[in-house]
Amino acid sequence: MVIKPDWDIFKYNFADTQCNFEWMCYQLFCREFGKDKGIFRFSNQPALETEPIEYDNDIIGFQAKFYTVNLSERRDQILKIISDLKITYPNLTILYFYTNRDWTPSSTAHDRKTKIQNDIEKCALENGIKI
Repeated sequence: MVIKPDWDIFKYNFADTQCNFEWMCYQLFCREFGKDKGIFRFSNQPALETEPIEYDNDIIGFQAKFYTVNLSERRDQILKIISDLKITYPNLTILYFYTNRDWTPSSTAHDRKTKIQNDIEKCALENGIKI
């Protein structure tokens, strides 16, 4: 069963919203990939929340961001994350990007993705990463 979170209640309950959001996403990622004992990570892990894992011939990592603004306002930050990933983890093939915000559909694009969303996906593909 999937439970839809109320982000206002989440912010109210957790003073350090970003840290607790990262922890929640870490738990989701571990569960998704059967990592019952967790995943190694460093304090201030560069570019990802943990070390990447190998799963079905892919090298997978995740990033978790709790945003109070629209995703489109974080375009440059997301592009930098992708660029940093290829430097720090050149073998990474898949990035799970957890966020509390949804993309807003384009009112003009045929596929409903915004230019910024397409820019991010294009940058990832150019770096050999599937989001």
